[in-house]
Amino acid sequence: MTAWGPIVDIEEIEKRLAHTDSWTLKDKSQLTKTFTFSDFAEAWKWLNKVAEVAEELDHHPDIFVHWNTVVLNIYSHDVQRITSRDFRLVKAIDELDA
Repeated sequence: MTAWGPIVDIEEIEKRLAHTDSWTLKDKSQLTKTFTFSDFAEAWKWLNKVAEVAEELDHHPDIFVHWNTVVLNIYSHDVQRITSRDFRLVKAIDELDA
């Protein structure tokens, strides 16, 4: 258990991933998803929405941008593992209009 919720084991991660919008497991320690937009400006407009959600939840993804493509990696940095908190952020991002 961490300050942000329990660490989620691999079986539970796989179950929870089945209920997300195309998120996958990276290196058994991060939740990841690639988003593609019409252009760079649209990618940044959407990332501003992600930033607002991340600030509200006080949990921030690693963000990689290459022109119209955005990759988000989510994990609990303090424990270098996936916790329940990460899935709360995934859910909030899935609810954005991408």
